[in-house]
Amino acid sequence: MAQVNRRKMSLYNEAKAGLSSLVKQTATVFLGLLVLLIVTSGSPPASMMGLLVLVGVGFVSWTEKRRLIESEEADLKRHLAVHSFTVQETQPNTDLTHNESQVRLKFSPNKLAVEDKCYGNTPKSLKPQEFLYLSKQIQEAQTDDFIELAKIAGLDPLKDFVRADLRNVDLSNANLTGINLSGAYLGKANLSGANLRNANLSNTVLSHTDLSNANLSNANLSSTIVYGANLSFAKLDGAKVDGSRFVGWNTGLTEDLKRDLQQRGAIFEDSAGDRQPIST
Repeated sequence: MAQVNRRKMSLYNEAKAGLSSLVKQTATVFLGLLVLLIVTSGSPPASMMGLLVLVGVGFVSWTEKRRLIESEEADLKRHLAVHSFTVQETQPNTDLTHNESQVRLKFSPNKLAVEDKCYGNTPKSLKPQEFLYLSKQIQEAQTDDFIELAKIAGLDPLKDFVRADLRNVDLSNANLTGINLSGAYLGKANLSGANLRNANLSNTVLSHTDLSNANLSNANLSSTIVYGANLSFAKLDGAKVDGSRFVGWNTGLTEDLKRDLQQRGAIFEDSAGDRQPIST
């Protein structure tokens, strides 16, 4: 019922805006005609009347097109405002009812991350209404699998998430071989068990990221910030770590692994930014 009422209100507002625009357009055209009659003493030549008609039609078309574009942009802004609060609403909760679980799925971090990437591409390729349609497809998808959601959005999951905001995403056990996530923010992301072999994670922020049992063999982790991450049983053989900063409270790193990473160019710091010597 609430959805029906919102739909009726939306149609009412659209009709009201259209009527208001029509009144303004008619008044402007009438004013132009009045000025023409005054200037020509009530006897305007046919050529001028024809020109006035053409100008009037062009004016009405231009103003109506501008109104529709502004309306689409307003719809897009309202849509983004509605979804802006949802990330914090997606923390695990075993007490959720079925309906609440469906709402949580609808606004999951995976869906929001994919939608956010689509919005980032909007100025280049998508009109507001196209984005809203695509957003609906993402939000109503009956899957929360990141790879599948990316494909629904027409994105290449291995290439299109460079510098993406991927906080809280769940990529656990995903096959991400060769993925390019350079410059991405992976705060509190779940990458446990993920296959990140040959992945590009350079210049990323791995803040409180779960990388337990992840395969990072031959991955590029150069200039990456690793903070509060879980690296238990993670495979880092052959990983490029020059300039990587391991800053405080990372778990799962043995002294031997720390020493090996440091010899390959990694920097270990405490929370204050002081470099930590690795015991020999």
